[in-house]
Amino acid sequence: MQRILDALGPLVEPLYGSIADAESVLDVKVPELSETLATGPSRTHAVRGLVAYQLERRDIDPWSVTVTHNSGITLRHDGLVMRVLHGSSGGAIPSPGRNLARQNFYLNPTLDDEMLPPSDNLLALWSLDHRSEVEIRIVRPTGTWRHGEAGKADLDFILPGPRQGSRAWRSLARTRTS
Repeated sequence: MQRILDALGPLVEPLYGSIADAESVLDVKVPELSETLATGPSRTHAVRGLVAYQLERRDIDPWSVTVTHNSGITLRHDGLVMRVLHGSSGGAIPSPGRNLARQNFYLNPTLDDEMLPPSDNLLALWSLDHRSEVEIRIVRPTGTWRHGEAGKADLDFILPGPRQGSRAWRSLARTRTS
């Protein structure tokens, strides 16, 4: 887990900043895309597109960003692959669905810091908390499940934001995985 925490450090400010900026831009320029059942998916897609645009232009070394044709965002660094997705309002981990590539992505081996070569597939699930501030949850899925079923993960935590300081990171480093 420490390897994952160390690797995520350089991403905190750019990821939180890009998502917060994208949410703000939409609130100001396209208020019609409020978070309602009818426009939620459109807003999510627009936020993802703006975040991808910003991440491609920010310094996120040592990470690299790949953007797919559908505004999908994948971040890579040293055996870590992280997909940036919108989190659900109920807090559920999104199911992989029927897509075989996504199902394979979710099939991580047992979490082991000594594993060579280290590789982990992570999900960064962003949402807005009750104060409308960005919250990013990091999840390491370990299997597949159907929509509506409980997600399978051996690592699941809120990534401390840039304003939370080193105390939040130290506390997180002491937590154990499930």
